[in-house]
Amino acid sequence: MVGTGEDQLYVHTREIRPGIHEVRIEGTLDFSNAGRLESVLNGLFQKGIYRLVVNLSGVKYVSSVGLGCLISSLEVATQNDGNLVFTETPPDIQSVFNLSGLAHVLRFAENEAKAVEQFTIA
Repeated sequence: MVGTGEDQLYVHTREIRPGIHEVRIEGTLDFSNAGRLESVLNGLFQKGIYRLVVNLSGVKYVSSVGLGCLISSLEVATQNDGNLVFTETPPDIQSVFNLSGLAHVLRFAENEAKAVEQFTIA
């Protein structure tokens, strides 16, 4: 977990199933802390973990820099036969994905179980 002051960002990771990890993000994801999320994701990639369920239920705000961090992580994951599936996305955050056109590129699931299914049927 990481977070300080006004730029609070908490990132929790856990293994859901062998080879599939959850990354739970809470707080604001912007220029002041996107590097923290990137470090956590890169740590998982260094361990050979490329199938990630990204739980956004606690995210309050995502800037363009935060979106860039997620997209670059998606690229790394897909280049290594993995993917990111976003789950429990708040309506305000989903609107950001929709308005940016990223909703057509990213994968979403209603909950963790449905996200994991997207990896097992792929």
